Amino acid sequence: MPTKTESIPSDLLAAAILALAMLVFTLTPLSDLPVRIPLGLLMVLFVPGYSLIAALFPKKADLEGIERTALSFGLSIAVVPLIGLGLNYTPWGIRLTPVVISLAIFTITMAAAARWRRMNLPAEERFSIHFCETISSWKAEIQEDDKSRLDKALTIILILTIFLSIAALVYVVVTPKQGEKFTEFYILGQGGKAYDYPTSVQAGNGSTLIVGVVN
Repeated sequence: MPTKTESIPSDLLAAAILALAMLVFTLTPLSDLPVRIPLGLLMVLFVPGYSLIAALFPKKADLEGIERTALSFGLSIAVVPLIGLGLNYTPWGIRLTPVVISLAIFTITMAAAARWRRMNLPAEERFSIHFCETISSWKAEIQEDDKSRLDKALTIILILTIFLSIAALVYVVVTPKQGEKFTEFYILGQGGKAYDYPTSVQAGNGSTLIVGVVN
C-alpha cells in the first residue's frame, strides 16, 4: 500500500482532474452545460502554467506563493498559444478537439513530472498547497517588517492585478459581443456577378435581376 508521502499531491491531482473534466465537458454531449465556460477559462489561463511551474520548481523555497500564482497566469498565456502554433504545422490544425486534447496531455504530463520531482525531495522540502496556509502566507509576505515599502507596494499591486485580470476576463465572457450595425444592399446580374445587369428596361419587356438586402 502506498504511504502518505507517496500519494499524489492535492494540487497536482486537482490539475489532472480539471484536465480530464475539460475533455468531458468539451468533447461530449455535456458540452452544452454552463460549466464549460469557467472550466475552459481555468484550463486556458491558469492550470497549464501552474502545472509547468510545479514541475520546474518542486521545492517549497523555490518561489513564494504570490510568485507562483502570477507565473502560473503568465506561463499559461504563453503556453497555450505555443501549443496552438505547434498544432498549426500538424495535419490536425488549430481546431477545438486537437487543442483541448493537447492542453490536457500537456497539463497531465507536467503534473506527473512535478509529482516525480517532488517525490525525490525530502518531505519537509516539498512544495504543498493548503488554502488557509496560502492566504496566511500572502498576508505574511505583505506584512513582513524586513521588506521595503517598495516591495510591499509591488506585492499588493501584483495581487490586485491578478484579481482585476480575472474580473476583466469574466466581464468579457459574460457580456455579449455587439454585432455590426449596417444594412447591405446589392444588385447582381443573372449569373450572380456584380456586372452584366441591365441598366434600362423598356415597358412591356421582361428582365431578370438578383436583388439582395441584408440587415
